[in-house]
Amino acid sequence: MHLLTEKILRLLINCILLSLLLFSFTASLAKTTLEALPHRGDQSIIAAIHSAKKNIQITMYGFTDEKIAKALIQQHASGVYVQLLIEREPYKASGENSHIIQQLKTAHIAIHYASSKFSLTHQKTILIDNKQALILTGNFTYSGFYRQRNFIVNTNNADIVESLHRLFIADWNQTDYSLSQDSSLVLSPDNSWEILRAFIHGTQQQLDIYALELTDKRVIRELLKKKPGVIIRIITSSPKNIAQKNTLCRQHIEVHQLKKLQQHAKALLRDYNYGNVLAYVGSANLSYPSLSKNREAGLLFSDKTAITKLYKTFETDWKNSDSVC
Repeated sequence: MHLLTEKILRLLINCILLSLLLFSFTASLAKTTLEALPHRGDQSIIAAIHSAKKNIQITMYGFTDEKIAKALIQQHASGVYVQLLIEREPYKASGENSHIIQQLKTAHIAIHYASSKFSLTHQKTILIDNKQALILTGNFTYSGFYRQRNFIVNTNNADIVESLHRLFIADWNQTDYSLSQDSSLVLSPDNSWEILRAFIHGTQQQLDIYALELTDKRVIRELLKKKPGVIIRIITSSPKNIAQKNTLCRQHIEVHQLKKLQQHAKALLRDYNYGNVLAYVGSANLSYPSLSKNREAGLLFSDKTAITKLYKTFETDWKNSDSVC
């Protein structure tokens, strides 16, 4: 009896060790990459859609891209379950999505309109087979892919994918969603302001920001509280979209406007060369509605290759921009 108990205990220990090894191995395989648009346009999105074997779940604000619609219809016809959660009336673009929605409905693709409990569903995410997640700063539009500076974060991190899947199901069914405290997801209206406030506050040396809009007084207040010696650089679409621009400039916070591309990205990068490196890429503008009223989704990450790509893109854009201070 004693030997049997000892064998069972040894077996349990071996199972636990095997589980830990498998967990460690799986975690080491997790990969997050960053793509800067408009280099490849909509090619990577179409490739991701065609890679799906079982299901595709999309949450999208603006959708006019015919090639992406065609890819979704083809996948649906081949047996892949496609779901699209979409904003009914994009701000100042009423009816923008109607043509594509009608195409997809005719093909019998499952479509739900976004919940009215959010001011807007401005989120832009794609889930492939519950194994891969793509988080975008731009919409499924020609401008979003070919004229604007945007980013796509692509990750197979199981925790992130599972959290986004649960979010999709909750918003699809218009039920409550509970975000885990240790998640790398940055969601509005759940935690965006709190996370980005801590992100800014934690900057030790340098903060680089892509901002389509910077109008939230809370964010501006945090930027103005920067520690002595901290460098803050902002690339925007237009100086008109930066509240208190003159005040920021007087506090030596540099604001530039991109020259050749339209600046549409929403991203922050802190302390690239200083050991405290962290990045955020997502759909949320630095405005009160985006951070506290809309449904938005973004991601915190520190993957070296993705971080380096973001940094080099920012440096290139900074050289190809003009100061508005």
